[in-house]
Amino acid sequence: MRWIDDIRSQPGQLAIAAVVGLLVVVVLVGALELALHERVDSVTDRALQYDVRLEDQGDDLRLAVFNLDVQHRNLALGALRGKVLPTSRKPTTICKRR
Repeated sequence: MRWIDDIRSQPGQLAIAAVVGLLVVVVLVGALELALHERVDSVTDRALQYDVRLEDQGDDLRLAVFNLDVQHRNLALGALRGKVLPTSRKPTTICKRR
């Protein structure tokens, strides 16, 4: 148990070794955090792009359903009156955006 006696005789070296050890751990954890941050950043960018595309397609679909509802209403009212009413809007199609 000579090494325990050496540590007791020179406590300054133990303090220095502890501080250096902690600094090494901090540097390693910082490098790991940077690597993880890059991955999370790229996944977040892809998810945001997907969300914007999905929202655009949802808006197109909502508009198409609204136009279909207007067309249906006009046809139903026209059938009741014996004629077809002109529509104020052209029907739109859902287009894929890239």
